[in-house]
Amino acid sequence: MNDPTTACGGAAALCALLGAWVKGDRPEPGAAHLDPGAFAAAVERNRLEALVWSQLPDGAAPPGGRTGAWELSYLQGLGRGMKLLDAGAAACAALEKGGIPALGMRGPFAGARLYGDVALRYGADVDLMVPRSLARRAAMVLEGLGYRFHHPVLTRSACARWHLEWPFRHERSGVCLDLHWAVDHPFKPWNVDYAAVFARAVRAETEHGAWLEPCPAHQLVLSCLHAEKEVRLHGSLPCPDRLFQLAGQGRLRHWLDIALALRILPVEEREDAAAMAVEWAAGPAVAAHWAAASTLLGVSGPPDGLAGFSTVQHRGFREDLAGRIENWAGGARMTSAFSFRLECLSDAVRYAGPARGGWLLMPRLAAGGLEMAWLAARAAGRRRFAP
Repeated sequence: MNDPTTACGGAAALCALLGAWVKGDRPEPGAAHLDPGAFAAAVERNRLEALVWSQLPDGAAPPGGRTGAWELSYLQGLGRGMKLLDAGAAACAALEKGGIPALGMRGPFAGARLYGDVALRYGADVDLMVPRSLARRAAMVLEGLGYRFHHPVLTRSACARWHLEWPFRHERSGVCLDLHWAVDHPFKPWNVDYAAVFARAVRAETEHGAWLEPCPAHQLVLSCLHAEKEVRLHGSLPCPDRLFQLAGQGRLRHWLDIALALRILPVEEREDAAAMAVEWAAGPAVAAHWAAASTLLGVSGPPDGLAGFSTVQHRGFREDLAGRIENWAGGARMTSAFSFRLECLSDAVRYAGPARGGWLLMPRLAAGGLEMAWLAARAAGRRRFAP
C-alpha cells in the first residue's frame, strides 16, 4: 500500500466513480475493482465509505468483504449527521432570534444540501460563521444553549487570534461546534468581503430545520479557500499523478465539495464567481483548487476570468519546489515570503502542537514568536481582526 503507483490507481478509480456520481451518470461496473485493495484504501482514507457503498453499481460489492463495514459506516453517518444537523439548525435559530445571522458551513449542512443525504458527507462537528462584530454575542448565545469553550491546549484568546474561531462542546450532548468569523488564515493576503457573503446568503429549509448558507457563487469560492487552508497548493496545480496521490491520502473530500458546489452554480454565474475570487485577492488559490477538482472529477474547469493566472499549470515536484524556494529568497517577493513564513509558524501550533501532546516539547519561544508574528502582521495591516 506504500507504492505511489498503486495508491494513484486506487484514487483514480475512486475519482472515476465519484465523477460519474457528481454528473448524475451511472458508475461503470467493475471500474472500482481494477485494484480492489488500493481502491478500498482510498475510500477509507477519505472517509467516503457511506457514499461509495450507496453508489456502487448493481451486483458490485466493496472489496475485501467490506460490505457490512461500509453499510455500518452509512448507518453511523446517518445518525451522526442527523444529530449534528439538528444541533446546528437549533443553534442557527437561537442566534437569529438574538439578531445574529449565522451561516451553516460544510459538515452536515453540506451533506443535506450538496450531497442530498447527511450520511454521505462525513463530519465530526458543526461549523457556523457569524459577523466578526457579533462573535462575542454569538458566543454568549451558544453558552446559553449549553455550549462551553473546549480546546485541549489553546486558550480562548489564542484561538481567536490565530485561528479566527472558537471551538465549543455541548456539555450534555457532546456535540462539537466551531464558531467562525472568517474562513481564511489570519496571515493570508486574501480580502474576503464578508459583508457581501452575509448580504447574499440564502435560506435553506429541511425537515430538520432552517438555516442560512452562502449563495452558490460564494459557496464555490469559500470551498476553494477552505481547500487551500487544508491542502496547500500555493496557487499552482501539481501534475496529475501528484494530485491523485494527494487524493489517495485523504484530501479528495475537499475537491469533492468544490465539484458539488459547481453543480449548483448556474453556468452564467461562474464568470462572476471568478471575478469575485480575483477581487478578494484569492485568484490563484481558487483557480488551483477549481482546476484540481476539474482534473480529478471531470467537472468544468476555471473560466477565462481565472484561466489567465500563470500559476494554474501542471507543475512537477522540482518545479514546484523551485517556485517555493524563489518565494522564500526573492527580494522582490519579500511580502509573499513573509506571509508564507507566518503561515508555517502558526501551523506549528495547530498541527504539530495539540495533536499528540507535542506542545509540551515545543520551546516556550514558539509562543513568543507567534505573538511577534501576529503583531507584525497587524502592523502590516494584513491581520483579520479578532473580535
